[in-house]
Amino acid sequence: MISRSTLLILSLLFVSINMLFAQETELIPNKILLTKNGLDASAICVSAKSRGSFDGIFKYGEQLLIDFEDLDGFTKVENKYYPNIDITLLSKKGDTIRHRTNLYGLDQEVIGMYGTLLKLPILPYYPLLLTEGIYTGKEYTLLCTVRDTKSDNKLQMKMDFKVSPNPNPHLTIKKKGLSYSEAYLYSSKNETILIDNTIHKNEALLLTLKDIDGYSVKDDRATFALDFTYTDESGNIILEEQKQLTSGCKDDKVIEPNITLPIRLFEIENIQPGQTVILNLKISDKNSDHLYDISTKLFIEE
Repeated sequence: MISRSTLLILSLLFVSINMLFAQETELIPNKILLTKNGLDASAICVSAKSRGSFDGIFKYGEQLLIDFEDLDGFTKVENKYYPNIDITLLSKKGDTIRHRTNLYGLDQEVIGMYGTLLKLPILPYYPLLLTEGIYTGKEYTLLCTVRDTKSDNKLQMKMDFKVSPNPNPHLTIKKKGLSYSEAYLYSSKNETILIDNTIHKNEALLLTLKDIDGYSVKDDRATFALDFTYTDESGNIILEEQKQLTSGCKDDKVIEPNITLPIRLFEIENIQPGQTVILNLKISDKNSDHLYDISTKLFIEE
């Protein structure tokens, strides 16, 4: 039978080993916390596509860049490593906004380099776009776990950040009775939110208004009339089109609270690189006199 003193010594030893195994490192005070459980990194870089370093604040619509460099502690199997990564984005209250596991796929191999040292950025670019579920002025937490799938070794990163406004100087929206929380132009080709509005001639864009409100509901439907007018800088009309958008409602609210509209520049044949196109768009509530009056410049390049 093991004595009480022996059990106490074993318990203290177990706690000591775990304290050595799980080490916490604060990279930026109150911003990034690393917990090392068998894996360690010589460097970690967190920034945005348009920024050089992390200061705890990202602009709305930016894409996060996360690099883990010189990771040590992987199990090598026939000169290959098998890392993987999980990402979770939380609101300040702790609600999960986004969660992705196994970003490297299943059983993805990386050629071995130096013993247990993986000497290359393991997550050189993860396009975590700060739009869906994200709001200007709010605070969030990003959890990132790098795992060795051939052992229990892992490295966990916890990062708190805030989202600041990122206004598009060329996009203006006037509201009459209607409201929204965020509005932005999005390039599907570059997977980014536009700020300077410089685009290619045949590029497809999306205009999104989030959390729309102020419309009237009739027969469990919200219906909007869309009037597009494309002009040149002199006001000459290049293209006009009208459409109707109907959204299903529940409890007098549209089921999908966003309006996302395609802007099909490829339909405009007579625009040239170097030209400026002005889009004027009116979104009118068919069941009231409420509307959005939207205007934006688009600078065409090769």
